[in-house]
Parts: sequence; structure tokens; C-alpha cells
Amino acid sequence: MNLETLQKFCLPPTDERINQYAGRKIKDPFNIGQFSYATDGRLGIRVPALPGLPVGDVTIDKLFETASTTGTPIALDGLEIPPLANGLRDDEEEEAIRVNVGHHIVSHLLLNRLKQNLTNIQIHPHPTEVNEPLYFTFDGGDGIMMPLKQAWLVPMPFLDDAQKFKLCRLAITHLLVRIECDEKLRYHLGAGTTGFNYLTAAEAVLAGKTHEQVMDEIIPGSASITHETVAEIIKTLEAA
Repeated sequence: MNLETLQKFCLPPTDERINQYAGRKIKDPFNIGQFSYATDGRLGIRVPALPGLPVGDVTIDKLFETASTTGTPIALDGLEIPPLANGLRDDEEEEAIRVNVGHHIVSHLLLNRLKQNLTNIQIHPHPTEVNEPLYFTFDGGDGIMMPLKQAWLVPMPFLDDAQKFKLCRLAITHLLVRIECDEKLRYHLGAGTTGFNYLTAAEAVLAGKTHEQVMDEIIPGSASITHETVAEIIKTLEAA
């Protein structure tokens, strides 16, 4: 690969980050160890070191070291990638179109840049984490790219039963702590409401405790409170 192609993966002069300290570090290719790197902060590639490049002052090499390479490879040529609106290269002003790559969601801007400048691209989705960088290979080198953020770090279908149990327990515990500590939320979704009953019942099953014990741990005395429905509470609030 030549320097001209590497430069296409660096931060472009039109990017507003170019005048920031971190941006200036990635406006041109650089060498770290046995590799030459180019990145714009969203997409990065590396090839065997080219002579004459400055030594880089960024930690992109660490991302390559920790990137998961075990995912089943997906050929870029097999993906349906919407073309760029300007027909030339990705533009920060163009809105990203979401493209499914395995269980990741990736911007069509990044995928088009790969398609335009590299050959024989094989993408290795992370086996579980949908927000982790995607590792890929191409003729002459390899790279990583950032997916678009998704709400859940791990999609449920890719979890085993133990992981699903842990995730459910974490979500329920988080909600119960919020109820315990947030006075407003405690009033709307606290003792006596159907929501509180469901959450504490689920926690009781997962924690191996009695329902009453869990209720009183979150809100002391709540096990003996007459149970109102959410609809009744809303009706009371509207009448106030």
C-alpha cells in the first residue's frame, strides 16, 4: 500500500477536530513498531511499516491488540451498502445510514470508504459485544472500525443462560436501587404499585429470597402496604 491510500483513512482537513490536539495527531499516517497506521478516530488500518513516517503518539496499536478476531468472517462484497450521496467519498455532513454487519450496526460511510480503497475485505464481528470495534482484514493489512452505538452491550440471542440470568438480575437490581434512592420514582413506582410488585417478585426469584423479604429490603414496611394498581395511583394524582 502506498502513502496516498493510507492518507485517505486519516482525519480529513475539513473535519472540525483537525485543529484540536487529538485531531492533529491523526491527520497524517504514522508508524508504531512494525506497522504504519492511518485513522480518523472512527476507522483505522495498518500495513507493514512504510519508511520515512513519523512515530505516532496515539494508542491505536492497543486497540488492534485487544480486538476480537474470532468472529465468523463476513465478506464486505456480500453486504448491501447504500451508495454515498455525493458519489465520491464519505462526508461528515452526510447522515449515516445504518447497515447490519452480523449483530453490529455500522455506518454506510465507513463501509463505502473500505469498498472504494481496499480489496478482499473480511469483517470479523465481535462474538458478543455489539459496541466493540469490528476487526477486519484486507489484501496487505488489517483494520478496526467503530460500530454505531446500540442500547444493549450484548444482544440477548448471543447470551447463554447464565449470562441472561446475570443481565436480568443486573437490570432489576438497578431499577430497585433507583426506586429506593429516588424519592420521586419511589412515589410513582414504589410500595403498593403493580410495577413494584413485579420487580420485587422477580428479584425474589432470582435472589432465592421471599417476596416479602425483598420488598422490605427496598422499602421497609412495604410488604404490609395495601396493594394499589398503577391505574389507581394515576387516578389519585389526576384528582389532586
